[in-house]
Amino acid sequence: MVSIVTNESAILKCPLCGDIDYSHIYSPHKSTCGAKVYLCSRCAYLGLAPTKVSDYRALRLNVLSCDADYSSVRVGKEQMLENSWNLISTTLDLEACRTVLDLSSARGHFAKKVLTDLKQAEITCLEPDLYMTDDYPDSEKLKIIHSARELEVDKTKFDLVYSCHSLEHYRDPLRNIGLMATYLNDKGSIYLEVPNASSMNSKHIVEEFFYDQHRSYFYESVLTEAIKSVGLEVRNFHSDSSVMRFVLNKSSRDKVRVQAATIFSESVRSQVISYSERLSRNRKDLPSIVNGWGLDRDSKSLGIVGCGRMLDALITYGGLNVDNSTHMFDSFLSKIEYFKRGNRVKPLLHISESQPDQVVIAANSSATGLFNLVKELSPNSKIFIPFLNF
Repeated sequence: MVSIVTNESAILKCPLCGDIDYSHIYSPHKSTCGAKVYLCSRCAYLGLAPTKVSDYRALRLNVLSCDADYSSVRVGKEQMLENSWNLISTTLDLEACRTVLDLSSARGHFAKKVLTDLKQAEITCLEPDLYMTDDYPDSEKLKIIHSARELEVDKTKFDLVYSCHSLEHYRDPLRNIGLMATYLNDKGSIYLEVPNASSMNSKHIVEEFFYDQHRSYFYESVLTEAIKSVGLEVRNFHSDSSVMRFVLNKSSRDKVRVQAATIFSESVRSQVISYSERLSRNRKDLPSIVNGWGLDRDSKSLGIVGCGRMLDALITYGGLNVDNSTHMFDSFLSKIEYFKRGNRVKPLLHISESQPDQVVIAANSSATGLFNLVKELSPNSKIFIPFLNF
């Protein structure tokens, strides 16, 4: 069991720059650990800290955490792999990558890609959760470790360090980036991918953006400063509305303290306030949206596409009725055996077999693409999407 206890009366320092002007600006809904979001007025770092005991055994049982009953479900990183591999392969000489480190490797999708495409490479996968590694391929070129201490003892240096959606889980991201740099060969590279904090600006957000297992929230300029401060530099960068992707190398410049971004911190503060107001407003609108669909409960069948946090919001705040006869489809969550709805959720392509009369697409940024796919696979279905009219 891992437990974290914090003292609300204690003065918190910014984990990035060490400043004490690190103040509480938002409290997420339904946190299991009394989470509070803090903003550093000096460097604009945005972080989440618990204020009471957080028991990871409770999270394993899928306790409702910030409105998402699947927030503890690690769906693996298969859905991120194509974009991350594209950036890596167009930036680096992959033939020169002979030693690879995958940090928090989850179900090993990146490792399988390396073993398939880089025949010369050996890969070490660091994954603390033993159950996640049960299905890893059996290969003499694959090593599985469960603690960073093994890296410290072995002192191996790597040509490529892969960190995909892991850094946001640490309350001390600067130390974690620094450790990545120590694992790296002098001419090696780091691939770093994290959620984009700007995505909280989504016009139609109804699911909590800040939740218990994400302890750090990054903007490009703030994270770039942290990267420079540990002796790394950005070689390539790509971002979209939801994620940021970096390829990093060691820098010849001296390490410097994370620089001040006082003006930007006020912009972040304004974004968090706007997010909070928009979240409350959109949730209040959900009952009228769901009622406005006029779902026919006497119809042959109802299908749900997308079974994650958007669906949780539709049920919790919109009054959407999902019963045992409802067909559920989610291409990624259907793969997770212990997901709360996992025994019912099918891959999206199976909708062509069910052909439900009515389909609710419980998604936001991907709603348009899902709409087109459902129309192709189940052309006679009447489709409903929150905040969008088709």
